[in-house]
Amino acid sequence: MGCLRTRATIALAIAAALASGALLFAATPYVGAGTLAWFALVPAAAVAIRHWGTRAGRVVIPLGYTVYLELMFIPALPFGLTKDQWGDDPVVPILIGDSPVLITAIVIVPLVGLVLYLLHFPFFASRARLAPWIAMVAIPSLAFAALDFLRASFDPSGLWGPLFLSQEGTAGARLAELGGPALISLAIAFANFSLAYVLVRRRRGVPALAAATACALIATIGLAISGASERSRTLTVAAVQPGYDTAQYELPLLANFLSANRNDELGTLDLIADLTPLTEEAAAAGATLVVWPEATAWADPFTSEKTQQALSDLATRTNSAIVVPYFLRARSYGATVIVNADGEISRAQPKQRTMWFLGEKNDNRVAAQPVNVSGVAVGTMLGVDSQNASIARDLVKAGADIITSSTHDWEQAAPQHAAFSGIAATALDVPIVRADWRNVSAIFHAGGEVAASTGRPTKRGIAVAEIEVGAGSTPYRTVGDIVGWIAVAAAGATLLFGALAHARTRERAEAVDSDGDGDGDAL
Repeated sequence: MGCLRTRATIALAIAAALASGALLFAATPYVGAGTLAWFALVPAAAVAIRHWGTRAGRVVIPLGYTVYLELMFIPALPFGLTKDQWGDDPVVPILIGDSPVLITAIVIVPLVGLVLYLLHFPFFASRARLAPWIAMVAIPSLAFAALDFLRASFDPSGLWGPLFLSQEGTAGARLAELGGPALISLAIAFANFSLAYVLVRRRRGVPALAAATACALIATIGLAISGASERSRTLTVAAVQPGYDTAQYELPLLANFLSANRNDELGTLDLIADLTPLTEEAAAAGATLVVWPEATAWADPFTSEKTQQALSDLATRTNSAIVVPYFLRARSYGATVIVNADGEISRAQPKQRTMWFLGEKNDNRVAAQPVNVSGVAVGTMLGVDSQNASIARDLVKAGADIITSSTHDWEQAAPQHAAFSGIAATALDVPIVRADWRNVSAIFHAGGEVAASTGRPTKRGIAVAEIEVGAGSTPYRTVGDIVGWIAVAAAGATLLFGALAHARTRERAEAVDSDGDGDGDAL
């Protein structure tokens, strides 16, 4: 009977893990059912709480998180993805069939799940003596917030997985105003584990329910006090989306980028010529700030006279400032310049978060500083800079009235990446213009509402909108990532506390065994 019961419990844990993993995936920006995030973890959390201290209770959430990651990564990393893009010999050799999907799905994700299991994630304190609702609700909520914060801040694959992305475009995103993206993850996890705790422990779940209600009330009051900032200046902006990828060397347009006769200056001039009609269309629609996608120029705009002339002529002719990101292959780093309507080229704004695992360098990195464009301070971000909200926060603290985010995504990554921009626009109450080569170029009002977007399908076009410029004064702008770091500190301390408690328990057990052996010898 005991064996059958154990098998039934394990089967229940597997089913709960699959359910939670599938629900979490459905809540991602890629699928779009963000509301599901608020109860997606309940099946796994309920099993973990119901079977507290058992192997099934310990494995269910790491397994569910593993299923969640697999469901995201497998479709997001199709074979052929990196062809002619990431180089022949990336720093981290994980490519098979021009994609990291096999190594990711077969090795990396299962290894992550195993590590989480060995760490007793997300409870950590299961071996320590803490009040039940703290051990079963508060600690796992902090653990998920810490995991999301660390992944978004440092993990190259952090584009996929953070719970807070599910709330982009919803009322829940406004929690980021109070404490950044990590606070959204904390709230989602807390809601899930509170509900699971109440369902399993019923009357004994009253403390968790009361805590959840109090937190919701505090957040509501905080958001009401935060309010919206008043702005007096408007600006018409545009995001240019070329509709192709610069690794599509079969296109005649990109002939000068072929390795056999590569000429980065001529190739850059070809790209400028191709983006000219879109830029003119944006200017005709009233745009005075036009944003191009990442790595539009491959020649140094400060040393290539032909590149300088082409950019200056276009800006002058359209009477618009153009945000031009460039990448220097010989030096393996990227930056952005803004070509003003008078043809003057601004100082370079380096990329803040380099893709080191692809060999990208940060030799040119300096602290982010906005550029003055006709009285408007424009801050620029490149690539995965937008993955870390603190980079946008640094720009806002430096005086940015508007932020641009130039990216080079693919279809499966674009919705995730765009969600980061939306969350940052909400957290900092600042408008953000996102320009991508192929997918989801978008303009976000301050507060995160989408003003214009090209949508998901790969296509050529522009997004244009008139927006109010200027950054608000949200609590997150002041306190920064304190919520994320508190979550990391609390999770780390709990993990350490649990490990020490476990070590003391083992020492006592060994001492008892030793005394027992000694008594036996004496007899």
